[in-house]
Amino acid sequence: TRPSIDPMVVAAHAPQSRAGERYRRLLPHLHAGPDGAAPVVLVASAGRGDGRTLSVANLAAGIATAEPRRQILVIDADLRQPTLHRLIGVPRGPGLVDAVTAGATLGQVAVATAIPNLYVLAAGGAPEDALGLILDERFAALVEEARRKFQVVFLDAPPVGESVDTSLLSRVATLAVFVVRTDYTERMAAARALTEIGVPVGLLLNAAGESGA
Repeated sequence: TRPSIDPMVVAAHAPQSRAGERYRRLLPHLHAGPDGAAPVVLVASAGRGDGRTLSVANLAAGIATAEPRRQILVIDADLRQPTLHRLIGVPRGPGLVDAVTAGATLGQVAVATAIPNLYVLAAGGAPEDALGLILDERFAALVEEARRKFQVVFLDAPPVGESVDTSLLSRVATLAVFVVRTDYTERMAAARALTEIGVPVGLLLNAAGESGA
């Protein structure tokens, strides 16, 4: 049987609740680009434990339930320690790594979730070189394909403090959401991390749970 969506993804289980509603506040900022392609939202944090992956799961579920005419894709780009698949209830692979290294198409690796119109491209197998994969032109081409086939694309990025991956991922993003856990995130670490994101950034204050990274 398919794994279920984690109860902490409140935007999926209780979209009309106050907690579920707050994730929809991103909606006014999700505009298509001048070329008509979908916005690409990079979801980042300074370190692990800030609630980034839980936040991206809730953001995507919140948008999907609020606007069922939009098809949403979440890409797990935290290739070193992926957890998105467990929160959303989909297999880890095949996924992003397979699409870039083995030539699988987006249609072959993006899977439907239990939430209508919400799809996930999981991380897939462990990459030999995560940085090289992000720099691969086939990765950029995959994101561009996703922008044409979906109405919103989310990227679950690894912590900024761990590697240069997120800084490079921001090159394919149109905006970013930076997750700060109010009782956990170090202020200086957050300030440093924000300087490495090269697109307009909004803050998401998270005081909850330990699920996600």
